[in-house]
Amino acid sequence: MFDRQQAESAGPTPASTATSESPSNSASRAGSAEAPTFIGFVAGLVHSAATYLGLAPNPASGKTEVDLKAAQQMIEILSMLERKTKGNLTPEEERFLQNSLTDLRLTYVRVATSQR
Repeated sequence: MFDRQQAESAGPTPASTATSESPSNSASRAGSAEAPTFIGFVAGLVHSAATYLGLAPNPASGKTEVDLKAAQQMIEILSMLERKTKGNLTPEEERFLQNSLTDLRLTYVRVATSQR
């Protein structure tokens, strides 16, 4: 399913590069928020879908719950994102999105089948 190591290995994030910056660069960035990455954005959506599939506890309740309708909606959003960004992603971003969608779809089928 969602592999945080895969997301991290897809390339450096602002947080991982901030420690290697010169003091003057890091000082100028200290007042600004770190720029979001596409992989980080997708990872957040994937994590939400995984939570709806019962793979992670709901942050609000602390309980593991399955909500197939919400999981399906998240998968559809990620699919739409894949269609709309086709040809505009780096190879790493494209691979991360495709692998995440494949994993979520397979997990959805497995969870939906076990719910019957």
